[in-house]
Amino acid sequence: TATPPAQHDHLVMAVKLAVALRRRGTHRQRPADLSRAEAILRRIADGSPGTGPTRQLARMELAHLLAERGALFGDERDIADAIDQYRATALTPTEDIRTRLRCAYGWGIHAVTLGALDLAREGFRLALTELLPKLTGPALGRESQETRLREVSSLATVAATASVMAERPQEALVRLEQGRGVLL
Repeated sequence: TATPPAQHDHLVMAVKLAVALRRRGTHRQRPADLSRAEAILRRIADGSPGTGPTRQLARMELAHLLAERGALFGDERDIADAIDQYRATALTPTEDIRTRLRCAYGWGIHAVTLGALDLAREGFRLALTELLPKLTGPALGRESQETRLREVSSLATVAATASVMAERPQEALVRLEQGRGVLL
């Protein structure tokens, strides 16, 4: 990368490079760009000390890459690996709530695509029961809460759909109510 390894923001710049490679590789269907981005992100996600934000950001971006590549080239192994990356990030209690919520949503939605409905329901349960209420906490003003909710506007309906697919209609109602009731 262009930044020296000793520079304070080297890892952040490396993640940005990987994201650019991912976007170009997905847009142009260039596996070499996707592989290079994956190598950068895995190095950071697996090798950075601690559980800091750069490591978790790299893990989330790696999950995005794997999910996109899996869908683009029809590789379920990539999607399964993406779910693992999303899950690991969503379950990291020291991580930013927005990042964890995005990852729980990704975990759920991609598990549905593989037909792993119990796994999907687990991700959606975490998102709606634990993370969404923290994201829109009562300390925030109504406008801020609504802005944050727009980031995951389809979460409750997608979670309810997964519950219906798993033949759990009561759970589907609970998921819809969790999405609706968060601002009440």
